[in-house]
Amino acid sequence: MSPRCSTVGVLKVLLDGLPRPGLAGVPAVTVVTANEAAQAAATERHLRELLGQLGAVVAGPGLVALERHLVGSHDLVDEYVARLLSVGLSEYLGERLAVGVPG
Repeated sequence: MSPRCSTVGVLKVLLDGLPRPGLAGVPAVTVVTANEAAQAAATERHLRELLGQLGAVVAGPGLVALERHLVGSHDLVDEYVARLLSVGLSEYLGERLAVGVPG
């Protein structure tokens, strides 16, 4: 079994154990790594949908990284955080949490 399959299995067990909506009002950011861009985009979309169904306030866009770009990923994360802050994420999340808009 690959590490990726193990991670997916652990995530499934965790999410299956949550009551509905177990993440109501919880801020969430999707973080996805994959070998191919299309695979990463599809995985991020499905994870975003799943978190939203569980009631999380999902910030967008998520952090999507191809595995070949993970070496020296500190820059990748710093750039992602800077991009989120540039679109006023703190106000975006604050407004959505205050009015209880589902993710």
